[in-house]
Amino acid sequence: MKRFEVELLRELDEEINMCRLKNRWELEGTETEKIIEGYRTREISKQHIVKTPGKVVAEYGCGQGRTAAMLAPRTRKYYGIDLSEKQLEYARKYCKAGNIEWICTDCTKKVKEIEDESVNYVISCDTLEHVNDIDGYFKEINRVMKMGGVLSLLTPSTHLYYYPSYFIWALKNHPIKFRERMKPLEDWERAVKYHPAFKKEDLIELVKEYGFHVYSHKYVLSFYDQHYVKRIGMWYEKVTGRVMPGLRLWLRIHSVAVWVFPFLGARHVIKAVKRC
Repeated sequence: MKRFEVELLRELDEEINMCRLKNRWELEGTETEKIIEGYRTREISKQHIVKTPGKVVAEYGCGQGRTAAMLAPRTRKYYGIDLSEKQLEYARKYCKAGNIEWICTDCTKKVKEIEDESVNYVISCDTLEHVNDIDGYFKEINRVMKMGGVLSLLTPSTHLYYYPSYFIWALKNHPIKFRERMKPLEDWERAVKYHPAFKKEDLIELVKEYGFHVYSHKYVLSFYDQHYVKRIGMWYEKVTGRVMPGLRLWLRIHSVAVWVFPFLGARHVIKAVKRC
């Protein structure tokens, strides 16, 4: 690999780590930022709501436990698995549900604390795009899940990279990163370092390969929510000292807009049942 590519990879890894290690429970910044981050967390969490309470749930890539905090009270047992001990420190501090077991390990390897076919529901939230062994990741999920169990998977869509502002930013700042993100599925083992996104048909086929039947797919969250609205809202709050009128209403309306116009969705949400 060329020297500047290696340097870029190192820069991107540091960028991702710095972002991941921020305390998402106690955000410092404007009220606008906190409102939008809260909206995003709720939108993501509600995609994974366990329909039948009292089940065993495993979340691969649980981060700081913000999704676990919302979902664990509805479960009998909740496993929060993440590679970062620092992330789990935040999870243990702020998420106090007594039925959660936090596990620091590589999600692509066998998680010894979880027995074979013992989990009813597996959550993968913004994690698949970060793993460097997709095969190992899905095999581990298949191992722990009971027959008929449900996989709830959320991961970036290539729609995210069609927005003009992102396109310009990516080409200007990270041309290699952007090019690698748009590569086909067979090249993603290398491109995963660049945080790739998935096309709908490729993602569904990938999930099917590991013994799952996909029964639901939809798009959620728009790039505009996290950038355009955020920037405008922050500017308004900086000038006036108040939250922009209608901000919360706009976020609610936008959830409906993404449903009506799927091309706005920056994330896939797939629900799949284990068949074999």
